[in-house]
Amino acid sequence: MGNFPLSNDEITVLNRGLSFVIAPEEIRYQTIFDALSDFKRRMFLHYHFFINPTNSEKQIFRKKSSWQPPKHNQKSLEQYINNITIDIDTLLLDPFENIPNLKKTERDALDSLKNNNDFIIKPADKGGKIVLWPTHEYILEANRQLEDQTYYEIQPSDQTTNLSMEIETFLTFLEIRKLIDKNCHRFLSPSPRVKIPTFYMLPKIHKQNCPGRPIIAGCSSPTRALSQYLDHYLKPIVKKIPSYIKDTNHFLQIVLGPDVNFRKGDSLVTIDVKSLYTNIPQDEGIRCCLQALKNHFNEDLPLPLINLEQMLTFILKKIILNLTIFLEFFYRYMAQQWGPHLPRILPIFLCTRARNTYLITPPTIVPLLSGKDI
Repeated sequence: MGNFPLSNDEITVLNRGLSFVIAPEEIRYQTIFDALSDFKRRMFLHYHFFINPTNSEKQIFRKKSSWQPPKHNQKSLEQYINNITIDIDTLLLDPFENIPNLKKTERDALDSLKNNNDFIIKPADKGGKIVLWPTHEYILEANRQLEDQTYYEIQPSDQTTNLSMEIETFLTFLEIRKLIDKNCHRFLSPSPRVKIPTFYMLPKIHKQNCPGRPIIAGCSSPTRALSQYLDHYLKPIVKKIPSYIKDTNHFLQIVLGPDVNFRKGDSLVTIDVKSLYTNIPQDEGIRCCLQALKNHFNEDLPLPLINLEQMLTFILKKIILNLTIFLEFFYRYMAQQWGPHLPRILPIFLCTRARNTYLITPPTIVPLLSGKDI
């Protein structure tokens, strides 16, 4: 995107790809010891539950356990783990020979690229190319999107802590009403180290003027666990939608299968929708989602519909995001990016909208086959 003068070493480093890992300069002993300890625990856990099978249903929504199984007099397993430990200790006693996978000049080039504020290095939205995006153009594109008050609203401060408190109050209510148990409550609670989701963009170099695809990094956001909870129950619904296409192989199985008979003159048509996720009306999307859950689970809903609606509202209407480049700004979604939080809502919404539209205005041309890649 930008015409920046780069040295040969800088070009070499970039050509290695953004997933390239630099060889460590020293052995990270603690990492090895932690991995070995975890391996031992998992082996003893497998053996413990092998000789003590349980019929209790495994809880899906719970924090990772640190429980240590009791010692068993199992000589073969103990000898096996002891041999592995001895092998690792022997390897660690050998002198460590650091074999760098970057030359000194390439390491200097990497530092130069990292400290250059004239551009931002991003992978292209499609194709896997590495793009040097001029910083001023990146900021202009971000402001262009975030200043659209249809989708975003600037906030005077970070409200993430308040949102975490609201969610915790809601979960406490559910546990008191015995709608969730203590383990589920702990799983759904926002982390003490909660972080505000970060807004960034990937360049769409395949499109005119190279717009940015907005991405919300919400791995430690207050609603991450709520999203996982709802996504678990939406997943089986999506697979039953007639237009569901898992991937390219699934598409080929459908169109080349015995159930599809193409006729002479049939055409293969694709449609690209601009800003698809952001243009899903929030309230209508939530209604479609709740109706799909009701139809699928009938009387066996994981929670009452009113509580599921509250969860969806937390996830889709109360997220504050952060744009950090040189200054820090906070925004609130007016129309949520559904994809990063609940990607399975999209096919449910499209299926419901298409069915309702068909009932009101039957199409003059009926497609032989239609589908949406999920």
